[in-house]
Amino acid sequence: MLDLEDMRLCLMIAESGSLSRAAAILQCSPSVVTKRLAQLEQRMGQRLFIRSTRSLTASPQAEQLCARGRGILAQWDGLLNELRDSLETLNGSVRLVSSFGFGRRCLGPSLAKFSAAHPHIEVQLLLRDQLPDLLSQQVDAAVWLWQPTTPLDNRLSAKVLAPNQRVLVAAPSYLALHPAPLKLADLRQHQCLRVQEHSLSSDTWTLQIKSKPNAPAESVHVTGALFTNSGELALDWCLSGRGVALRSLWDCTEYIRSGRLVHVLPAYCMTNANVQWITPFGVTQPRRMRLLAQYLAREFAQADWLPAPAEGREASASARPRDTSTLRKTNKPSPNKAVGMAARALISTAAQNASGIGLPARFTANPSVIPITSGGVKI
Repeated sequence: MLDLEDMRLCLMIAESGSLSRAAAILQCSPSVVTKRLAQLEQRMGQRLFIRSTRSLTASPQAEQLCARGRGILAQWDGLLNELRDSLETLNGSVRLVSSFGFGRRCLGPSLAKFSAAHPHIEVQLLLRDQLPDLLSQQVDAAVWLWQPTTPLDNRLSAKVLAPNQRVLVAAPSYLALHPAPLKLADLRQHQCLRVQEHSLSSDTWTLQIKSKPNAPAESVHVTGALFTNSGELALDWCLSGRGVALRSLWDCTEYIRSGRLVHVLPAYCMTNANVQWITPFGVTQPRRMRLLAQYLAREFAQADWLPAPAEGREASASARPRDTSTLRKTNKPSPNKAVGMAARALISTAAQNASGIGLPARFTANPSVIPITSGGVKI
């Protein structure tokens, strides 16, 4: 009377809220879904979904079927995965979703290397602006940089693949015209490049003092002439000297090291941007999925943008925190050296243009008003 595929059909229709969307997920035509549903309702002798030209509503019987069927399908799929795991050759497909920027620049290259090592596993990567419903979109896992807003108790399960922080950066050309902020409240006087991302407020930046991880976070209301929903565009604006940006370390570390950006207010960061592996709650992960998650964790552990562990102590009140102190050491130029290069460029640019922009004479006569140090030596 009712088989597993009938159960899966009802679940897809209920979770997608539309026959046409369910058809897209099941990779068939809407007419096929309509016919299969009509046949199922005829066999059961009752309407499962109340349909009109503009809406589709599940009946109490359909809601009960979906509630019980979700667990049955998860157990069945888990059994099939266990049987596949018993095979010596890893095969099958993995369907992932990630955000545009991180997916293209960080996740994509890692997946290409994984595919080369495991050619029998098909890897699909979808790039999205928002975290989709994984079950209804038939997505195996998401590699996401934000804590999902959906409660994790009955819908999603998440674990951290790698730590990540968002930090404040600005170009030397911008800082040559605007005094660098010395405290969080100073951002109110700056052009802040606001980005609407992941349902967060673009007008309020909430940051944590790195040396006080258990202290309450601090918030500041920011304004600016430029606003976008693209993090990549905001970074471009920042590089061109249009303002202060709040960007992830994976996105801006190379520019800090090269001197194209300066890490401002380095004592602060936003900590809720870890790289996470998100899966539907209660769904058994096949061996190929577990293997991929472990592989990505190892790959990201070697990334040069990872924040270093907190030092566990506050910087002296009379000393400015060392710039880019959160970045791991690599064979690339040291963060402090890059910041020193940026500072010298900043001072040189300001000195050359002092007469044109009306800077105080003491700025050009005494560059040490910007007390940046490198290895304990004032630049």
